[in-house]
Amino acid sequence: MEFKNITTATSRIRSTSGSVKLYFLEKEGFDILFSTNSGSYTDSIKGERSTPHGTVSSTFFGGGQEIIVSTTSGNLSIEK
Repeated sequence: MEFKNITTATSRIRSTSGSVKLYFLEKEGFDILFSTNSGSYTDSIKGERSTPHGTVSSTFFGGGQEIIVSTTSGNLSIEK
């Protein structure tokens, strides 16, 4: 699944085994909460990558809209 320019105050995205890509303009404030059993997390804005097996939270550009992503084995990728 790919999402661009999410504009709601809070968004929830769920996937069982599919990966999720989120695209944002630079300096667009948002907060990410990602939970997974076996997926990986890649962030091209801050240059971070991890395999959390749990929960990752991150704030971008001072925060703003809340985006909650949960997967069973899917990955999350934050792109600019």
